Amino acid sequence: CGLILWGIISLHFPGRKYHGPPTPNGYRPEYWNSGFKFYVISMLIAIPVLWNYSVLHLYYKIPNLIAILIAFGVIFCFYYSEDSYLHTIDASHDRFGYYLAWGCIAFVPAFYSLNSLYLVKHSPID
Repeated sequence: CGLILWGIISLHFPGRKYHGPPTPNGYRPEYWNSGFKFYVISMLIAIPVLWNYSVLHLYYKIPNLIAILIAFGVIFCFYYSEDSYLHTIDASHDRFGYYLAWGCIAFVPAFYSLNSLYLVKHSPID
């Protein structure tokens, strides 16, 4: 709930307004230049919290989390209307629809954290 609230706050964080590149229809989306300020504030909150509380118990739950992500990724590719997803640029141009959706949900978080997970148990500094 706290992360969801923090995400909602990020949408309304003050900053300078600027316009993105125009779409083929001529629409120019508005953005707020507040990402770096939001990042700094997020780190100022996260670092003391992580410094004072152990998160090692989360390490032991990572295999379960990866299994849940794999299952959710497969299910997501089927209650998010795979038919409509096939008309997106990822599927029609790159021919990478299912793999992109499942990969972003399950593969990327699991694969790119493997070296860190290995180093927790096999630290070169002892």
